Amino acid sequence: MMRRVGRTAVLALALASPAAAQQAVEPTVSVEAVGSAAMLSSYQQVSAVLDVTGTVRIAPGAIVILRPWAWHRPDGTSTFQWYQLQVRYQMRTRTPIRVDAGVITEPLGLNPLQMRADLNPTISPVPYYVIPLPRFEAHFDALQPLTVGYPLGVVVSGSGTRWDARAGVLDTTPARPGVELKHNDFPAIPQVVAGGGFTLRPGFRVGGGIAHGGYREASDTLPAGDATVGNLEAEFTLNHTRLSGEWVGDRFTGSTGTVSTQSFYLQGVQTITARTFAAGRVSHVDTPPVFLVGRSTTWTAAEFTGGVRVTPYLTVRAGYYGQRPYFAAWSNAGAVSIVLDGRWWR
Repeated sequence: MMRRVGRTAVLALALASPAAAQQAVEPTVSVEAVGSAAMLSSYQQVSAVLDVTGTVRIAPGAIVILRPWAWHRPDGTSTFQWYQLQVRYQMRTRTPIRVDAGVITEPLGLNPLQMRADLNPTISPVPYYVIPLPRFEAHFDALQPLTVGYPLGVVVSGSGTRWDARAGVLDTTPARPGVELKHNDFPAIPQVVAGGGFTLRPGFRVGGGIAHGGYREASDTLPAGDATVGNLEAEFTLNHTRLSGEWVGDRFTGSTGTVSTQSFYLQGVQTITARTFAAGRVSHVDTPPVFLVGRSTTWTAAEFTGGVRVTPYLTVRAGYYGQRPYFAAWSNAGAVSIVLDGRWWR
């Protein structure tokens, strides 16, 4: 796996201009660490996350990004992975063009940009980014509507005054979490991904994206599996109010033919004072027919949160979280979280 990351990083650096490569630049290092602890009244243990992002400038326009991420789950188990381990190169052209290569941020979907605890206005993540779909084939492939798992790939993006666009190749479908640099039972299968957006007016952007490729290779007992994942998204900001939403559609073709799933979330954030805010989110998932059950099921969640930035580095949130998981009744819980963030650079 390290060999694959190295080859991808070399590809990104090869895109840099020779002049930039020859210039000796004193590296600039920055580190940003975010630690958070959260608890739902329906659980007995605290969930804790440490999310660290480090950047090192290695040449004009070129930086290395390292983002280790560790999570202590409410059930007492823990996990660690690299959310980013990449090279980013910003070309000096009239139209800004950027190349990201290595273990990169998922280029599809709106919510991956808010997965860090200090950027998420609520306490919990959007469920369909972290919870798998129920099994709809005899073989369980750990698929979900969309993921924040960070894949290995190369993505080229560009932007103008009112538009942005991106395209690239990934090593796994956005419908399955990528856990790079760790043992993975699923082989790498190339995926093509593209997307973009248009800013209709300052503060109002619409966009979307699509990815296509296999999620399973053919074997003696199973046919190949194919996935197409698409999303539409919108963001609107006016004064102290920010609204955002996303729709995700998936089509899976495998041993049971072609099935589909649809998911969405709607979110609003209201800044009340310089230190206080309120946020709310509703999310929903419609699944394919469940294997051996023969009918679809749904997952619905609602969250309403109030927050106070006690200091520039400390934010406290509290609120309500309700959900109706697959084949289960609605449950209600209180939620609290503390988020600490710090920045260092030289």
